[in-house]
Amino acid sequence: MGFRVFGENRMQELKQKLNNDMTDMHWHFIGHLQTNKVRDAVRCCEMIQSVDSEKLLLTINREAEKQGKVTDVLLQVNIAEEETKYGFRYDEAEDIVCKYSDLSNVRIRGIMVIGPHTDDRKRITEVFHKGKALFDKLESNCHDVKYLSMGMSSDYEIALEEGSNMLRLGRIMFDDEF
Repeated sequence: MGFRVFGENRMQELKQKLNNDMTDMHWHFIGHLQTNKVRDAVRCCEMIQSVDSEKLLLTINREAEKQGKVTDVLLQVNIAEEETKYGFRYDEAEDIVCKYSDLSNVRIRGIMVIGPHTDDRKRITEVFHKGKALFDKLESNCHDVKYLSMGMSSDYEIALEEGSNMLRLGRIMFDDEF
């Protein structure tokens, strides 16, 4: 179909896909990334969309330096404030971007927001609207910020309405049951 940018949320599955001659693809890591998997993520991925802590951000920077590259990242922001989700709090994201905008081997390219686990369209819209407002503020203050990754198969339409410019669509593209 011509798609060349794909995301994976498990490092083992990504490595398997790379071994199966899917190397002409551009890969983003979109799942929770443990620090012991950073070496592989930096090696395999053009972007890591799920940076959810300062420790992880600094670990990626060190590993990218070792590998002689610059890694694009998105900060995962837990706007829904759900305990089951990782990410920076809404009120700390701007400070993190400012504090770490000069890292030598990481480029903060934007934010990633996961919608709340609900069917309540109004609640999803509120979270995405708040994500877009944060993105707009970051984009106007930081020249590297370009991406608002927001929306998955179940809520992508709301995400688009609220201004997302990067979607994470898996089930809708690959699951016959969707």
